Amino acid sequence: MSLRPLFHALLSAVVPGTGQIAAGARRRGYIMLAVVGLLLIVGVAIAFQGSDEVLSWAVRPQVLLALLGINVVLLAFRLFAVIDAYRTTGGRPGRADRSSRPAAVAGGVLLALVVLLTVAPHGAAGYYTYLSHDLLTSVFSSEDVTSSTVASPTTATSSTSTSGTTPASTSVNAGSATSTTATTELSPETTAELNWGEDQRLTILLIGTDAGYGRRGARADSVMVATFDLENGYVALFGIPRNAGSLPLGERTAEALGRRIYPDMLSNLYESAWNHPEIAPEGGDPGAVAVRDTASKLLGLPIQYYAVVDMAGLVDVIDAFGGITLNLKERFTVRLSPPSADDEWRVYDILPGRQELDGHEALAFARSRTGTSDYDRMRRQRCVLKALLYQNGVAELALKFPVVVKAIRDNLSTDIPIERLPDLIKVRAKLKTDEMLTVGFTPPNYISGRNELGYNILDQELVQAAVRRWIEDPQTVLGSRNLDIDMDTTDCWKVD
Repeated sequence: MSLRPLFHALLSAVVPGTGQIAAGARRRGYIMLAVVGLLLIVGVAIAFQGSDEVLSWAVRPQVLLALLGINVVLLAFRLFAVIDAYRTTGGRPGRADRSSRPAAVAGGVLLALVVLLTVAPHGAAGYYTYLSHDLLTSVFSSEDVTSSTVASPTTATSSTSTSGTTPASTSVNAGSATSTTATTELSPETTAELNWGEDQRLTILLIGTDAGYGRRGARADSVMVATFDLENGYVALFGIPRNAGSLPLGERTAEALGRRIYPDMLSNLYESAWNHPEIAPEGGDPGAVAVRDTASKLLGLPIQYYAVVDMAGLVDVIDAFGGITLNLKERFTVRLSPPSADDEWRVYDILPGRQELDGHEALAFARSRTGTSDYDRMRRQRCVLKALLYQNGVAELALKFPVVVKAIRDNLSTDIPIERLPDLIKVRAKLKTDEMLTVGFTPPNYISGRNELGYNILDQELVQAAVRRWIEDPQTVLGSRNLDIDMDTTDCWKVD
């Protein structure tokens, strides 16, 4: 059996046309090489646009469909080059070798291997492209509806009692402490809308629900607001206590619930709003819309979009990225309920020091209440989120892309429109994730009292002042530990 046909086929598998030239079919080979050269020129021209520009195009569904078609055409071209190079050589001396059946079978097997090596990268590229298209079209919104749904943060909560609201300035007894139920009425200079256009700032509400196996309904177990300065790259993460009460409602939520102030704790607002689909008439998650609008009014910050993930989803997403690494100062022993039907009650013993946590361990660390307060838990939740953002980049995503896509598709709900993704890709390199500010609006600094149900009332004036200070001068805030913003100073998520 002559190996020349296989060698020439392998040459054309690597560079179409080189096998033909080696076999003597120079004219056909040079034509194929010209096609390859043209493709290389196009590829270099695209590469010179920069990775962010290229990725910004790659997150458009119509572009992905075009890439699928181009991938098929390129595969057909390469397969033709391989088979043609093999057949061209097969017509020359050595044909007698094919009269032997074992030699013919061996030659066919080796040719099939060359063909397989040719097809493999195109199959992988097609699969990744298909997964990307499926993720974009199944998770992200097809249109931007924020212009009609984002709550205006220009007006503060009124202290006037309306139907169903918590009365203002009412003394109540919560446990052993007597406190005053009140909502903060802001002065005109603190209620004016800040002029941040969508092109300069992106703000997203992040909700982690306690939905899981064996649970009825879902509450907002974790509520955070991530805001990105798209011009200068600064990133801030604001944590809102889930047990805060007497919070202002957005217009649609207020109309649906028949009150302007929600007296119960924030985590229950998510579940309450689910009974009122009219809160999100465009579709989507009415609970997330209600919490988003409330958070927008509380912070005095326009919030364009929301993203919701449940307990099992957090486990899957973290596992998809291969876990996270944290620097822990204390030991955590937690017994946690199963997040999915495939899990069971488990006890997690997480030791201090540098620890690599899988999804279940990270969930146990983030949700533990043993020996700590809700506010300590908020800090741990922000730590987990920051670790995910800081420790995973494009390389990690590329290597684990299929499993990451499945985890996101199965567990994430968001109204971020596909149309915004290219813009986000273009600015991702600017984002200073290693300097992220995290602030938890927790006692005692941000509490003005308790309502009649015993829930803490956030001081909106102080909350909005802290947000404003960060937005207007992030460098000063990051450079000083003496400001009264009560920012997190732990670097539990930095492991470099």
